Amino acid sequence: MNTITPIIASRIRITHPIAPCGAGPFLPFGRTGLNLAISAMVASCLMMPPRTVVVLAVVVLAVAVLAGCARPTPMPDAFPETLGAWHRNGPPRDIPPSQPPDSLPNATIDQIRIATYEGPGKLDARIYALPSPAVALDVVQRWTPRPDTVIFYSGRFFTVVHWQTAEKKELQAFVGELEKQFAHKD
Repeated sequence: MNTITPIIASRIRITHPIAPCGAGPFLPFGRTGLNLAISAMVASCLMMPPRTVVVLAVVVLAVAVLAGCARPTPMPDAFPETLGAWHRNGPPRDIPPSQPPDSLPNATIDQIRIATYEGPGKLDARIYALPSPAVALDVVQRWTPRPDTVIFYSGRFFTVVHWQTAEKKELQAFVGELEKQFAHKD
């Protein structure tokens, strides 16, 4: 007995003339399955005038192009002549990303800049420019602690400071001043 009563008919809501899979009413259960009602909000978006759809598509495309063309933050000039009680020995130098002095994956390094400082001890500082802040965070989280070494990151830059015979208070002041060099450069 396949009779549809008025109560059943009032509860059935067919929103499409055919099912999304393309089956018509001649197949068993042709109008069931994924043939779901479209809410008024979604339906109203689908009913936009063609001009609005074109303008919306152009805006989305423009945002995507601009996002793709964004240049990464350049390497900061974070090694001044003096930082607190520390004085730089010679100019900072760039080394090839293929030869990192620390155990970082070569594929993730865009640039490496190093400098040596003397003062109440001796220390080497290295800044690694990485593709993104997420990569820098990952490097920090995977870093194996080493004696006489401190690390930090700011934006896409990962910094390693390794010292020999440094006074703790002066070393903390150096690292604090070096971190300030990255302010507003992320």
